[in-house]
Formats: sequence, structure tokens, C-alpha cells
Amino acid sequence: MFGAKVSNLLLAEKNIIDFVDKNLGQEKERLVGNEFELDPVCHHLRGGILDYPCTISHDFCDITTAFDIYLEAFTRDTTSKLPLKFGSGVYHPAEIKNERLAKMPFRGDELSERQFANAIVQSSVKIRAHIIDCTEECTSSGRLENLYVIISNVAMIRNYIWIFQQIFNLEAK
Repeated sequence: MFGAKVSNLLLAEKNIIDFVDKNLGQEKERLVGNEFELDPVCHHLRGGILDYPCTISHDFCDITTAFDIYLEAFTRDTTSKLPLKFGSGVYHPAEIKNERLAKMPFRGDELSERQFANAIVQSSVKIRAHIIDCTEECTSSGRLENLYVIISNVAMIRNYIWIFQQIFNLEAK
């Protein structure tokens, strides 16, 4: 019984990592094929003490939407204590957000905060390598207009990590 519970937890972490990996691969294919898809960022995520982009790639939008599912689950008790409202994800209109969330393979209750943090740390290594790879692709191909989106993706992921840190610090108090 205990072994099944442990493997389910590891599987839940792996699901997040695989989801991030799949979206990074799709983004790289779209970048190489010059078919980059962009999505606007919610205005709640474009204000505050960090730099906030106005546009990110569609695939990073999927990653942050998955992260939002967990943020909502983890901040039910701490939302009012956060220094800034983190917004309602990248998609601000409720109907679009709900449609996006319905397509996500996550509910938000599969992982504890620690397990989610572990999945984020493991995904961060892949995201870092992906960003470097995409930056090199943009500069070597001469498609510098895509570099803004890559840098925006970096800023958005950095902002999410900052939000996670704020949440975990509040939870530890």
C-alpha cells in the first residue's frame, strides 16, 4: 500500500515535469519553423515590483496556466497575505481561463507544496537549457523579433518563481 502511494506521488511530479518538457519541445519546433504563437498576459501580472511582459509564447502560457492551478490550490488560505495579487493567470477573461483550465491535465490536489516545488526545481533546469537554446536559435537565424518573446518567457517564469517563494515563506510562518 505504501509503495503504491509513493509511486503515485512520484508519478504526479513526473506528470508536471513531462508537461513542461512537452510544451518546451513544442515551442522549440514552432520557433524553428517560424510559427511562433503568442498570447497576451493578464494585466494583473503586468504590474508590481518585477518586470512584467505583455506577451509570452503560447506554450509558456500553457506552462503558467498549469502553475496557476497549483497556485490557486496552495493560496486558498494565504491569498489575502500576499504582497501583490498574482492575478488569475495569463488569460484574464474568466471564460477563456475556464476553458483553458478545463483542458489542463491537473486538478491542483495531486501534489503537496513540497512535491510541487521539487517538480518546479527539476523543470527549471530544462527551462533554463531551453531558453539558452531558443536564444541561440533567434540570434543565429536572424529572427530577433522572437527574442522579445523568449525574454518575456524568462521574465514570466522568474515572476512565478518569486510568487512561489512568497507563498512558501508565508506558509512557513
